[in-house]
Amino acid sequence: MRKLSTVVLVAALVSQLGCMSSAIKEAELPPLSPEVQSRFAKLPPAAVIADAEAQIKAAYIAQLDFYSPQYLKRAEEALKAAKKEARSQKPGQRGELVYILALEAALARAAETKSAVLAQMSDVFKLREALDRVDAGHYKKRTYDKLMSRIQELISHIEAERSDKFAAKLPVLIEDMTEFETHTIVHNALYPAALALEEAEDVDADDYAPRSLAKAELTYERAEKRIRANPHDASTVTRLGNEALVEARHAFYVSRAVAALQEVKRDKLERIVLDEEQRLGQIATVLSINPIYDRSLPDQALALVEAVADLVKSVKAQQVPASTSDTSEGKLPAAEERLAAEERSAVSAEQPDEADLPVSDFFDLSEVLTEEPAK
Repeated sequence: MRKLSTVVLVAALVSQLGCMSSAIKEAELPPLSPEVQSRFAKLPPAAVIADAEAQIKAAYIAQLDFYSPQYLKRAEEALKAAKKEARSQKPGQRGELVYILALEAALARAAETKSAVLAQMSDVFKLREALDRVDAGHYKKRTYDKLMSRIQELISHIEAERSDKFAAKLPVLIEDMTEFETHTIVHNALYPAALALEEAEDVDADDYAPRSLAKAELTYERAEKRIRANPHDASTVTRLGNEALVEARHAFYVSRAVAALQEVKRDKLERIVLDEEQRLGQIATVLSINPIYDRSLPDQALALVEAVADLVKSVKAQQVPASTSDTSEGKLPAAEERLAAEERSAVSAEQPDEADLPVSDFFDLSEVLTEEPAK
């Protein structure tokens, strides 16, 4: 019978928690059962209060202020009321105990809520960790903070047992967090390329190097699509970001070179050609090949390429024993090289004629350039 009366008491306390305010009225709480009085009989009020304070401290360590803020708040209100009662009551009175029981009931509900939150929102917390890994809060703090507020809102629905609202809002939040993670990954990978494209436009690459700029923009657009399609392939994301950056820088330097050439006077043009020949000749000397300056500049460059290719073949032949079998493992680098070559060819094939390529039709960099990249 005693056990039953305690269960009834705790149930009543829990029901009172639903309407507990900062000022708890003793009339709203049930009387103490003999079993409860016996439990605390040998503990003075000061010891009971100290134990309750330790329970509150442990609740914060368990992050119940995040997983069940309302129940923890009610536990703290109960502790405050218990302290007040202990200070004002006469010796031998134990009016604080009813508030201690209210505190324990609130903390029990808070722990139950935390378990429910972790079970029902596991995907949300995984996405929160993913956002933190890519430093999404630094990229767009306002968006990040709004998502965190929506997480707290879902927790409040679990805490208040509003299962219908929770079920309606959970998938929407997961979708928005997933999209924000992808958007952040794209931003982090392509932000340097976006800046380089902006610099290329600042030096009038659309006038001086339209084809190079068009290729850079196509490479950027293609990289963005592929990263969005598979944002968690870290090596591919890094490679695509680097490719976009290389093409953007290329457009920048080609534009500057063309602009400089247009400023050269006619009697200085021969000096430019001779300087280029000298650079190619220095490479030829290092490679120990015959003089090549009796050819056009493109033919000189081709001769250097052939010489380097022969040198690479010779080095590889010395490094790999002749008896080595042609295994699938040995073929892998060549296969990867073919794939890379195909991708480069695809970019080149997509490059349209200058007259058919309005730069403004590709994409708007204004959004990606609004904030600093995640570090």
